[in-house]
Amino acid sequence: MQIDAPFSYALNNGTLEFNNNGILGPSGILVSQTHGSAAQTINSNLIADNAIEIKNGSAGALNLTGTLASNGNTVTVDGSGNTSMSGVISGTGSLVKNDSGTVTLSGANTYTGARRSTKAPCNSEPATFSPTRAA
Repeated sequence: MQIDAPFSYALNNGTLEFNNNGILGPSGILVSQTHGSAAQTINSNLIADNAIEIKNGSAGALNLTGTLASNGNTVTVDGSGNTSMSGVISGTGSLVKNDSGTVTLSGANTYTGARRSTKAPCNSEPATFSPTRAA
């Protein structure tokens, strides 16, 4: 799903399920800054049936308030913009933070996969996201 950022968008309710059915290519959420820097909000639950990327390449915030079920798949959060994830993250998939934007996790997360940050801080439980700390 791709969102350009000239206006604020809010996606409410329901579930977004990412399943590439074995076809190569990107899967996830991409926010670009081609035409603006408004904040984006996704209030829907997310299900990762394959590895997904959540990328905020805009100056505006990306707010994810629904749950995220990793289902054993890697979830990569990157981009230069800040991303907040306030819903519960569950499953055994890894959570990877790349690029210069900050990620803030504030849900009562239950995921058990590895966590790592390659470049930027991730504000999460218990307070910081260390580069190679297992959950």
